[in-house]
Amino acid sequence: MFIQEKRLSIDDYQEVDIIPLSNTSRKKTKKRKEILPRPAQANNNDKRSRRYFGLLAKGNFKKGDYYGTYTFSKKYLPSNPEEAKKIFKDTFIRKVRYQFKKVGKELKYLFVMEYQEDEDGNSIERIHFHFLMCSGISRDVVEDCWSVGRGKKKESLGRRNTKLIQPDSDGIQALVNYLKKKPRWKKGVKTWSGSRNLEKPVKQVNNNKYSRRKVEKFSLSNDYGFDYFEKEYAKYHITSIEPVYNDRKGWHIYLQMIKR
Repeated sequence: MFIQEKRLSIDDYQEVDIIPLSNTSRKKTKKRKEILPRPAQANNNDKRSRRYFGLLAKGNFKKGDYYGTYTFSKKYLPSNPEEAKKIFKDTFIRKVRYQFKKVGKELKYLFVMEYQEDEDGNSIERIHFHFLMCSGISRDVVEDCWSVGRGKKKESLGRRNTKLIQPDSDGIQALVNYLKKKPRWKKGVKTWSGSRNLEKPVKQVNNNKYSRRKVEKFSLSNDYGFDYFEKEYAKYHITSIEPVYNDRKGWHIYLQMIKR
């Protein structure tokens, strides 16, 4: 067993795992720095997928970009999630992308589709979308794309609410936490997707930085080693330190931070 430091970095954000691994894992560690691949599962109930989504969101969207929540009216309510996703991408995103091209800009987006079902598979909440989008065209133009038809026959697909992203001292962490929140119902479902041009997180590993004794000491201390980590990652403002205990492996520390 050894302790690995894994840094996941993107733009001004960094997340660090300090975690015990088996010696077999040490032998499999080939690259010290690599682009972090997207998890195969894009379901927000999956821990790795939720984390990757959060990194993409924090690394690609900033103050002045857009955050929106769009729902369907009863008239245009899709019969299933796949139909809803098709409408969102093939109608809404296609129109928005066209508006970006008209002004010579490239669209970047990330969206979450959310809906909930009861134990019998019956819908108890309408399918709706949350999305993050780069700025470049006005919010009025973006909202106008949530529609079908042309001219006098043009109709809105439902309610649309587009806001400016307003970061705080922790960046957009609060917004990301909201988008990643776990569904309240047993069969609540969230799936996400994004544009291909999103900046991807970079992973770096170090297998020789921490001992199990040091990690345990930090985990059991009152401040979880804050003073040490503040010096160790001096270029960053630490926003969260979370120690987790595993009966088989011992203590694992997870940190989130943003550049000063």
